[in-house]
This record gives sequence, structure tokens and C-alpha cells, in this order.
Amino acid sequence: MSLIAPRFTESVIVRSAEADVTRFEYFRHLERIAYGKVPPESLLDVQELYDTSFRTSEAWDRARKA
Repeated sequence: MSLIAPRFTESVIVRSAEADVTRFEYFRHLERIAYGKVPPESLLDVQELYDTSFRTSEAWDRARKA
């Protein structure tokens, strides 16, 4: 049992921390896109890894054009 969060086991806390570390890599990926090191389309290859998905939205497209 953990002293930090008695309701959770250490493995839950470690897994939670691992998820945050993985999320940082997503932001590093965005940085590589911003600097032109990888194309924006490269996010399509890793969207499942980072639990992201991309959708089209006519309402959003219209708002951006306005």
C-alpha cells in the first residue's frame, strides 16, 4: 500500500506517472513539427499511442475562415 495515496497500489501510481511521461513525448513531437523536422501528417501514425484523434469539422472550418 502506498503512503502517498492509501487507496491505490504503487503500480497504479507508477502507471499514472508513465502516462504523463508519454504525454511529454507528444509535446516533443509537436515541437519537431513546429521546427519542420517531421511533417504534421506524422501525428496520424502516433495518434493511438498518445490517445489523440483528428476529425474534420465543417463548423470549425467555417469559423476559421470567418
